[in-house]
Amino acid sequence: MCLTVACEAVCCAGTQICNLACCCCKYFAETTLKEQIKLAYILLNYLIMAFTVIALYYIQDFYINYLQYFGCPEGISNLCLGISGIYRMSFVLTIFYIIILLFMCQKGWLAKMINDGLWLLKLIFIAVFFYGTLYMPNRFFEVFVDISIVASGIYQLFQIIIYIDIFYLWAEKWARMYDDGIEGMGSALVAAASLTFTLALILNIYNFIWFDHNYIINLINIAIIILLTVVQLFGFNPSGSLLATGCISCYITYQTFSALSSYPNADINIFYDSEKNMKVQMFVNGILNFIALIYIIFATQEQSKQALAILDKSNEKKRSNQNSNQQIEIEMTSTQQMNEAKALIEQIELQPYSTNQYIVFHIVMTFCSMYMAMMITNWGSPSIRVGTFELYMPSQLSYNVKIGSSWICSGLYFWTLIAPRVLPNRFN
Repeated sequence: MCLTVACEAVCCAGTQICNLACCCCKYFAETTLKEQIKLAYILLNYLIMAFTVIALYYIQDFYINYLQYFGCPEGISNLCLGISGIYRMSFVLTIFYIIILLFMCQKGWLAKMINDGLWLLKLIFIAVFFYGTLYMPNRFFEVFVDISIVASGIYQLFQIIIYIDIFYLWAEKWARMYDDGIEGMGSALVAAASLTFTLALILNIYNFIWFDHNYIINLINIAIIILLTVVQLFGFNPSGSLLATGCISCYITYQTFSALSSYPNADINIFYDSEKNMKVQMFVNGILNFIALIYIIFATQEQSKQALAILDKSNEKKRSNQNSNQQIEIEMTSTQQMNEAKALIEQIELQPYSTNQYIVFHIVMTFCSMYMAMMITNWGSPSIRVGTFELYMPSQLSYNVKIGSSWICSGLYFWTLIAPRVLPNRFN
């Protein structure tokens, strides 16, 4: 009896927390419930990882008197703090989203209940599971770090594609507004494009100043920007825009800066042990990742509206067929009307779960949970086996990944510029 009451209390508390968060989100952003739930998961990831960094990295002295209760591995009482704690929390969140993903495959009311509610139980699960990982040996998490590096590379490629799409959508929307005769949009387009190219130029200049020993990488980056701009001006892609090219130029230049500042040589890298550079990159990467996740939330908004419209048309057609077949107008009772309304509401509520929307979203969040650990630790640079608490250290791996990201992004964007000319039949 007591257990039943306790479970009901926990579920009720979790529901109220979720409802309060959703009300605040809806008040400020006027989002739908589906978008609010997805946003809640994104904020959950960010808040938990931020808490982990602060609690296990910046205020480690607080735990000195409590380390005996942590059961840290290898007999070293503080080895489960710092960098090890980041990997442990990333592992917990990864398993958390895999479990929810399994429930999403059910595609019914159980999936909806697990996804939309039980938030307090979810927080308790994460906290208890994390405490349990403190008793797991670091050898296990070395394997998890290797898996996370591969998964994060895939997620990074996914993020690059998203950003190319975002830059195109931004440029296309402003171009349509200009074509519709909205006052000031021509000046806004010119100003935005000029600003992006100016920012890219300034950062390239500073890259030459800060990393004068790696000038070849900077020259390659500038050559790529010039090539993309020239190709865009040929107009092979009707949707191409200087604004999108300017945004890509800023993105690849930042990735080049991030790579050069991660080069594992203190003699030619002035940011080798710079804590300020570490914080700036973590903040910028966090913002970039958050924007990509927000895009995922609202990318399917139009598709959802179309699905609901099809659903409404289907119901309208059924009613029309019923009238034509019976040749008379049936007076429905209030009970029948209520049952029909409930059935329609139920159908609409379950519509996102009957598709793969939430399955795809939780797959993305699974990869994101591993990527966030790589983002915080500069692609697993600090060793988990030593008692160091360094979070963001230069390494050859992080250098290669970031340079590779810059060049892959340039290559993909270049392809979008020439694809309509190379494959005209497909695009026509």
